Amino acid sequence: NWLVIAVFLLIALVLNFLFCKVESDQVKAANNDVAKQGGQAKAKGAWGECLKSPVCVCICLVFFASVFAFDTFGTYYPTFLQSTLGIGAAESNTVSSVHTYLMAFICLTFGFVLNKIPNRHHPKIYLIAIAFASLGGILMWNMPTIPLDIVAILVCGAGMQIVGPMAHNLMPDAVSAKAVPIGMGMISFASGLGSMFGPFIAGRVVDITGNWGLLIAPMGIIALVGVGSAVVVLKRMYRNEAPALHDEELQYE
Repeated sequence: NWLVIAVFLLIALVLNFLFCKVESDQVKAANNDVAKQGGQAKAKGAWGECLKSPVCVCICLVFFASVFAFDTFGTYYPTFLQSTLGIGAAESNTVSSVHTYLMAFICLTFGFVLNKIPNRHHPKIYLIAIAFASLGGILMWNMPTIPLDIVAILVCGAGMQIVGPMAHNLMPDAVSAKAVPIGMGMISFASGLGSMFGPFIAGRVVDITGNWGLLIAPMGIIALVGVGSAVVVLKRMYRNEAPALHDEELQYE
């Protein structure tokens, strides 16, 4: 039941916020006592830094969008192929799994490629990856033939496989070292929300309308959220809001 999962996620978030203290929060408390005595401004904690950082929040939104599209595909695509193209269960599951071959290849090779690319270019890769995941996630529900379906699935799978590593790669550049653990936790939380809401919303759309093609509406909206958030990440990380990227860029000049 999606509601039960939502309640558990909310409880986990509250417990994390209340009891999972990182060392930086304890240091922050001590520094705040000193700041109060000296009349200085309070230091910003890890949670505050992540939640108030547009880059951090948008990295999580991009990941949410990609998981939303991909988990909807994983949940419903065999049923979609059987009901719209009239193919059998075995063939529909085979077609739905073709992306795994490309994703396995990317998984084994992308890390080596990424190590060769300077960090200052990583936000661009993030934007391209979510664009691919979004494009495939939209097109796959409106393709008239199996070969075109496979192309859309491969495009979506390639983008999704790159979005995940890029999100975890960008977070250390987006926030200070003390806030990275919280930022990584927010990425996982966003992934959980995408896994929960994607299949639920898609299922409701199909149940109400009886038209699989209308999934283009929620997928289009979530694509705009993902791509728009990636654009914000790209622009703000180049605006000196990511010191690590700025320092690296100076080294290359």
